[in-house]
Amino acid sequence: MKIQTPKNSFFQDKTIVWLFFAVVIVEVLANLFSFEAIVFAFKPLVALLLMYLYWISSKERSWLFLCTLFFLLLTSILILFDSELFLNIGLVSILIHRMLIIFCVVKLNKIKDFVPVIIATVPFIFVFSYLLTISDEITKDSFFR
Repeated sequence: MKIQTPKNSFFQDKTIVWLFFAVVIVEVLANLFSFEAIVFAFKPLVALLLMYLYWISSKERSWLFLCTLFFLLLTSILILFDSELFLNIGLVSILIHRMLIIFCVVKLNKIKDFVPVIIATVPFIFVFSYLLTISDEITKDSFFR
């Protein structure tokens, strides 16, 4: 289902885009220099600004795409914690996010032949599932923190 909305001003969109890139640069630098407090604040803010930018700049809003952005936000929040439970939930959330993104692309392109799409997505699911299952065997001392 899509919602029709009038286009907002160009300057508001441009300001949000600049703010988005500023937040992304701060978040990348905070990750680079391991400033955990800044990463905790700015990592979810990236997804929230992306959601807001989509909300104000699109003429037709898709609830499916907003749902994918929600799973991006959920993933961004859950992978920040050191708990194995939150990490596994975050990995499931990113898997759902990627599958919804693939579904959105297929839906927008109106693909008639699904064989190439299946050939392209099956290896991703196998590799992701394999990496998810071997992650329990990796020792906690090998993670960078």
